[in-house]
Amino acid sequence: MILLDFTPDVELQKMATCREVTSRIQKLCKEANLKPDDPVQLVLSTENNNLANVLMEKQVYVDGLLRRNLTILGSSSNGVQNFEHDFLKKRQIIARDDVTLNEKEGDKLHKKIDFVVVILAKQPQFLPAFDTISESAEERDILKKAVMSYGYSELTKHFTANSRLNIAVNTNPKTNDSIKSFDIHVGTHLVLN
Repeated sequence: MILLDFTPDVELQKMATCREVTSRIQKLCKEANLKPDDPVQLVLSTENNNLANVLMEKQVYVDGLLRRNLTILGSSSNGVQNFEHDFLKKRQIIARDDVTLNEKEGDKLHKKIDFVVVILAKQPQFLPAFDTISESAEERDILKKAVMSYGYSELTKHFTANSRLNIAVNTNPKTNDSIKSFDIHVGTHLVLN
């Protein structure tokens, strides 16, 4: 006589959920034509506390499947609407998908979205000390635009070899009298995640 135990294994169910989520994210990465070394940030936002808890509990497993870190924002971070308004508004979006797990073709219109996954271009984050680099808001704005014009990969390479980035700013292009030079330091004025 053979006895089979059909009791669901909670750990296996969690791993299956993680595999399904990472599969959706990998498909989105493929659709966006991403290469493994592209400097991007993967962000998942969900109002489903159970899903967020499972993904956070299995974070190492999920990151291993994706071969990248996944930032998980649960409902404790004020939900998908604040994610849309506060977080995404300031970022360059490469790809985005609203995902429903266990979706059936006939159910698409009536099913609630389980999570939103977004692929973002990595960007330097400016620290509060950056605002003290110049008293002029115009100069700080020009400096930010100059830093952003380098691109994330170029900045990473530059700051690997150098401790500072020197940028000259001219607020009055008609004369050379208003040229100022600024040193921007990684860790002091900006961070590269």
